Amino acid sequence: MATMTAQILIGSPHTYHGGINPTHKIYLSENSRPALILTREDIHEKGTKDTFEKVTWIPTLENMLDDILLMVSFFILKDEYISQELSKIDVKKLNFLEMYEDIDKETRLKLYKSNKEIIGGYKDLKFIFSIFEGSSLISAINEVKLFKIEHELCISK
Repeated sequence: MATMTAQILIGSPHTYHGGINPTHKIYLSENSRPALILTREDIHEKGTKDTFEKVTWIPTLENMLDDILLMVSFFILKDEYISQELSKIDVKKLNFLEMYEDIDKETRLKLYKSNKEIIGGYKDLKFIFSIFEGSSLISAINEVKLFKIEHELCISK
């Protein structure tokens, strides 16, 4: 059985009190290969307009953070450019995507570069990264600062 080695809460920041109002969460499951599992987390029951229950992507090892943020732009933010680019892939695969196999390297790198600018433009977006012992995501901690996103890091020791 796979182990959850990270949890990422996605939502909006509170104007005055810090923290987050979560709408979604992503788990990083690791064992023989990593998997990113995106689900809804609408604790305030505002009713998200998602058309999915659960999405699983098999991320790249070297660009796992980029894969997480690409997932957010496509499924949560529904960014027009990212949606247009990913719509070129078989739609059935988007709920279970294997990044190495389903998107060629050149396209992935182009999407990552564009998404850095796109996701940085969302001011009502916040991430809380909880990274547990043994997580592959620990190597990407310094990369979080390259994205202009509001975030908090919680790292186990």
